Amino acid sequence: MSDEEPKKKKMILMEVNEATTIWNLIAIPMIFGACTMAVSFYNPNVVYLLRNKEYFNLADNEVSRINSQVVLYSLIVSTAVSVFCGQIYDILGRRGVIIANIALLGLIVITVPFCAPSLTALTFNRIGMGVFSHFLYGNPLIPDAV
Repeated sequence: MSDEEPKKKKMILMEVNEATTIWNLIAIPMIFGACTMAVSFYNPNVVYLLRNKEYFNLADNEVSRINSQVVLYSLIVSTAVSVFCGQIYDILGRRGVIIANIALLGLIVITVPFCAPSLTALTFNRIGMGVFSHFLYGNPLIPDAV
């Protein structure tokens, strides 16, 4: 094991690893931005779908309970999967895992209206949203670059 520090260079007013390119620094906020936009679009629209007569047609007093349960199941599965995120990034590579998760996150957002009227389908859809966004928010690009 070597005690040498990795070589650093200056880029955009900060020190980064020598192998870091400008595209690495552009990708980091783009990934977080894409994920945040998808989650921010998804969450309020699920509540709308649960209330809408053409989709789930739930009473107002049921919407909060059902939405909370669906989110709870999603958090439980995301937490269980988080143990394996780092290993999957290491085995399959960062770029492939990030691109696949962005594509799958987009697919989840597109398919949420088609889950109606099945609450089971909505629950699995929300679990997918939680897992794929968890992979993107926990990506190793920042520790790799700095």
